[in-house]
Amino acid sequence: MKKNFKELSNDKIDLFINKLGQKPYRAKQIINWIYKKLASSFDEMTDLPVEFRKELNKSAFLSNLKLLQTQISTDGTQKFLFLLEDGEAIESVLIPNTRGENKFTLCISSQVGCALGCVFCVTGKLGLKRNLRAYEIVDQVISVSRIISNPPPPFLKGGFLTFPTLKKGGKGGFYEETSFNPPSQTLSLWVWESH
Repeated sequence: MKKNFKELSNDKIDLFINKLGQKPYRAKQIINWIYKKLASSFDEMTDLPVEFRKELNKSAFLSNLKLLQTQISTDGTQKFLFLLEDGEAIESVLIPNTRGENKFTLCISSQVGCALGCVFCVTGKLGLKRNLRAYEIVDQVISVSRIISNPPPPFLKGGFLTFPTLKKGGKGGFYEETSFNPPSQTLSLWVWESH
C-alpha cells in the first residue's frame, strides 16, 4: 500500500528515503518542494532524478484536497469547499485584512462537522463526524496558497511559505501568525475546535 508522504514525520521521511537507497539531502529537497514550492506530485520535483521520482510514485503519494466550489463575497472574502479522500467535505475561508495591504486571515477546519449543533449553522446541523488528520489541516493551507498564488499575489513573492506551529489559544482556539517573504507580509491562521 502506498504511503501518504505528508503523514510522515521528518525522521520517518529520512528512513523512507534511506530505504530507497537515496542520500539524506533528498528528504530536504522533497520537503522543500511540498511546503515551499507547493508541489502536488513527485513528478513536479524536477531536481530529483527521474528514476527516483518513479520509485517515489510506486511507494508513496502526496495527498491533495479537491476544490469543489469557491464563493467570493463583495468584500473579497473567499470561501473554499474541499473534498477529502473519504468523500467528506470541509470549508476554508480566506479573509482580506482591512488593516494592511497583502495580509489575510485563513480560517481552516479542524473537524468534519461540529458537535455544537447551532440551529443557524449548516455545519452544526451535520453533527461531529470526525477530527481531521494533521495532513488534512496542512493541505488546506497548501491548497489555498496554490489558489491565491496563481498568479502570485505580492505577499507570496518568491513563493516562500513558512508553516506555523499551532499554539493553544483561548476558548479552544489555536492561533499563530505565519510570515511570508518579505517578513512584513503575514497570514493569520485560526483553527477552531469545539469542546
